[in-house]
Amino acid sequence: MSDLQAAFLADVKDRPEDDTPRLILADWLQDRPDEADRARGEWLRLSCYLARMPRDDPDREAILEQIWELERPHRRRWFGPLP
Repeated sequence: MSDLQAAFLADVKDRPEDDTPRLILADWLQDRPDEADRARGEWLRLSCYLARMPRDDPDREAILEQIWELERPHRRRWFGPLP
């Protein structure tokens, strides 16, 4: 992990109620050459969007599906051996 990525993650941790650090990290990840990083950036962006959606929003299921499709091939790399 780069120093810059560590700084972004520290900012996310320090401001858990603020989406801005997560969206900045998402932008940075989406600009990376690695496909898994780009997918994680999009995953973060969609996760922020989903968190603000009303539970009864008709687009909620489609967003959840997009998140799952981004996460599935990278799950172990992103989250490690979590159960």
